[in-house]
Formats: sequence, C-alpha cells, structure tokens
Amino acid sequence: TDISGLSIQRLNKECRAHNVNTKLSKSAKVNLLCLALHISTSGKNKPYDFVPRLDNHGLSCNQLREYSTLTPAYLTKLDAWSKDLQHVPPIDDAMVKQYLLNSRVFNKEQEVKYKVQRPFKMKDFVHSIKINVNPSDTFIAVQAQCNSSQSGASERVKALYIILDKITGQPYGAYCTCAVGLYQS
Repeated sequence: TDISGLSIQRLNKECRAHNVNTKLSKSAKVNLLCLALHISTSGKNKPYDFVPRLDNHGLSCNQLREYSTLTPAYLTKLDAWSKDLQHVPPIDDAMVKQYLLNSRVFNKEQEVKYKVQRPFKMKDFVHSIKINVNPSDTFIAVQAQCNSSQSGASERVKALYIILDKITGQPYGAYCTCAVGLYQS
C-alpha cells in the first residue's frame, strides 16, 4: 500500500487507528504511520523496521535491550504523554552538543558551522513538547514538534522523539520525520 497516496481523510483515519497525531504535516504522518505499520517509507514493497542506534552509549546489556525497544512505532502507541515537564531532569547543553557531534550526521563543515552558530537560538523552533516518564525503567521519552529549517509553515512541521536518561538527562537517541532525522541524528 502506498501510504503517501492516501486521501487526507483516509490518512487521518489510519493515523487515528495507529495513534499517530493527525495535526502533523502530511509527510510526518506518512513517515510515522509507515513505521507503525512496519512498511517502507520509500513506497517499495518491503518491510521497514526502525532499529535504534546502539553505538556510543556505554549502557549495560539490559539497558541496551530496554533502549532498543523505544522505537517511534512503540512510542506512538504510548498514551501517558504529559505537558508537565517537571519530571524532566536538567539537560546540559554540553551533553546535547556531545551527542550531536558524535552522531555522525554532521560532516566536517557542518560540525564547524554547528559549533559556531549558537544552536541555542534554534530552541524556539521546537514546540508542543510532551514527556512520557515511564516508557522504560531507565529512560524517559520526549515527544515534540519542530519547524523544519526554522520554517513557520504548518505543512513543514515535523514530529520529533528524543530518548533521555531519567536521572541525568543524557540524550541517547532521537528520531525526527525530517530527512536528517530519518537517519537517527
């Protein structure tokens, strides 16, 4: 089935059936629905299973197993999302920077640009933040929306999931429906 070819009404019906936010952009809904259905986002007739990056974590075997279950398909099925952010541990910008620079998403030129351009200015483009404090024993999940390339156009809003350590706030994984985020930046 070509999910991207569905009418908006049918796409929204399928999204509701699979707990995907119908207020997202069409491309975000298509990506998340494909992940929920374990089908390719490229339109090819092959299954697609999201496998979280398991490198550079320093987690125990049990924590890695726990972390590997926190896929976007799993996270979309959770229903205990809250706008109350008081349970989010303090998040150190240095940890976020270290995570991003170790993610191998940036090439050398982009890495220099990131280091120089004050990324904290981009924080205003992330909105509709919710957390789930119990997706697992070790981690909390953050669900948000972000404006693609700092655009305000609603059709470019992307879905974002971030996995954080419950105690330290250390980021361990992220998924976004933007082109870069599809590769788990």
